[in-house]
Amino acid sequence: MLRLDGVEITLYEGFEARVTADSRDENRINLCVRSVGTGKAATCIDLPAVSLERRGENTYLVWIVGYTPGSSYAQTLELWRYDAEGKGTRLYSAPGLSFRVAPDEQYIALRVSDPGGRWETLRFIDSAGNPVQEFTVDQLTAHDEEVHAPLPARLALLDWSDNGKVFWGYMHAGPSPQTIFRINTDSWQVALYDVSDLSIPWEYDLNVDTAKLAYSDCPQMYVAEDAEAFARSQRRVTLFVYDLDSGRRQIVATAVAECFQPRWLDDTTLEYNDPENEGRTTYVVEESR
Repeated sequence: MLRLDGVEITLYEGFEARVTADSRDENRINLCVRSVGTGKAATCIDLPAVSLERRGENTYLVWIVGYTPGSSYAQTLELWRYDAEGKGTRLYSAPGLSFRVAPDEQYIALRVSDPGGRWETLRFIDSAGNPVQEFTVDQLTAHDEEVHAPLPARLALLDWSDNGKVFWGYMHAGPSPQTIFRINTDSWQVALYDVSDLSIPWEYDLNVDTAKLAYSDCPQMYVAEDAEAFARSQRRVTLFVYDLDSGRRQIVATAVAECFQPRWLDDTTLEYNDPENEGRTTYVVEESR
């Protein structure tokens, strides 16, 4: 049995799943189960494009294989690549799996874990699915984990640089990043940035081409009562840009009891919620000296 985005599909012998992009809506995909012998479709459905990536004419997604309702420990996750015609190639499988595909598709970064998340590793595979490099959690951690006990540090994937030569990820305790790491795939050298002293509650966005981190000190809010208390507090919230390489920090804006939801538009332009008016505004970040 396969499972994707809440849809369960049983593939019997002689049938295969084919996935293609929806020509009418880029946020959806078309899934067809076809007979291997005749090529005829037994059933076709369209699904929201969740937990997948598109690179050129290829679509990458993860299937849950061996899924049994009520039990997550017997299943396996499989990473597949589908071409423009919908033909799939299985690239990798593991009990726990998330991925980021490089823009040029030369490498794929994988977060591999056991079903319960007791162990994690960062693994890189090539376009054929062959492992080429691996990093342990210890190799990717710069912050003092004892400071953040009892929350264990967990591995998370961020993104590739536009040229596909650099991959970024982070170690986090809860929603707060503690160590950000950068890996150069030409040399497989790792750069670690301890950002635990920034005390980032939750909202941030990293520019993967300039190594600039936009973040605010807006507090975490888990339930509606938290948001109501935050609004009453009239707390001052500050939006920063922090240069990971130079350690220089700029103040971009301040607000009263409002979060910013920052997002990089390009190498120098940061978009965020306008504290003075409705909607969004932008700020051009100064070059580091």
